[in-house]
Amino acid sequence: MLPIGPFSGPQVAQLFDVFGIPASGMSMNTIALVMYPFSNVDTWNPAFNSGNMTTIVNAIKAQLALVDVDTATIVNADLVTWQTIRDSEMKVSQDENGAQGTIIDDMERRRILRIRIANNCGISVPKDGYLAELEAVYGKSLKEFRAGGGGFGGLGDR
Repeated sequence: MLPIGPFSGPQVAQLFDVFGIPASGMSMNTIALVMYPFSNVDTWNPAFNSGNMTTIVNAIKAQLALVDVDTATIVNADLVTWQTIRDSEMKVSQDENGAQGTIIDDMERRRILRIRIANNCGISVPKDGYLAELEAVYGKSLKEFRAGGGGFGGLGDR
């Protein structure tokens, strides 16, 4: 990815990761997984919805070009924190008492960072990113199960 304003190419790519939007502006979302058990092998047939967000991507790139160097320094520090959180692993130990560990809610820290980074860049971003917003609207995780032979039909887990 090419540099934009005070941001290097890798920083721009990371910003799009933070904003939860593909830098190309194109997405392919699975909106349903349908199981047809009408043969010896259960077949999953996903349904897709492609999204064109190039207008949003171009607007974000134009806004990033307006960010001054001092603000970019603040944003870059937050990008380092974002990367540290993303690369964190939960450590679990096991002894005679069983497995033990601590789960840290990094999702909330990422939401706060996403909002702070977006605000510093002058961009409004949904709290969980653009693709998560699309998933919520279009029901990406919806699964429909159908049984053959006059059985039953219903919705699976969302």
